[in-house]
Amino acid sequence: MVSKSTASNDLPLRPYRTSRRHLSPLYPLPSRPRLSLEPTLTRAGMFDGAWWPRSRDVEAELPCLITALTAHLGHISRVGLDTSGWDDIPRCLTVDGLAIRIGRFSAGADTVSVTRSLDDHFLLLVVPPWATATEAATAMTAAARPGNRATAAQLLAPPRQFLAEPTT
Repeated sequence: MVSKSTASNDLPLRPYRTSRRHLSPLYPLPSRPRLSLEPTLTRAGMFDGAWWPRSRDVEAELPCLITALTAHLGHISRVGLDTSGWDDIPRCLTVDGLAIRIGRFSAGADTVSVTRSLDDHFLLLVVPPWATATEAATAMTAAARPGNRATAAQLLAPPRQFLAEPTT
């Protein structure tokens, strides 16, 4: 009787779930924040970077952002969010075992304030979750450029549409 080889080395194939955990819906990859920081961190511009969340759910989005910022900036003690831009903002959120206070303000849904210590603040542009990849990349690159001076409204404005050259 001839048996079929299941692989080139004649070892049986492993079940999908264990051999390809990263592809299985049973084991989804943790999401990483879509974040771009100004590379020098001199804070000479309007923004210190940009963040593109996948939703307006604070409890789903903020932990990944705080974890990533902690890796780059050190301990984050407080985050300020605009109340009009987020759903159900809690007063405090525990991330990696640390309590992070969440402040509420009404300065604009397109920014998030990050505090490391008493007088050490960072301001990030928040790209709306519904932005296209091209729109987000353009805004995030501009916000993370050293010495940027554009406002959130300018960075998130739709690109100008140029009219076709008039025919005569």
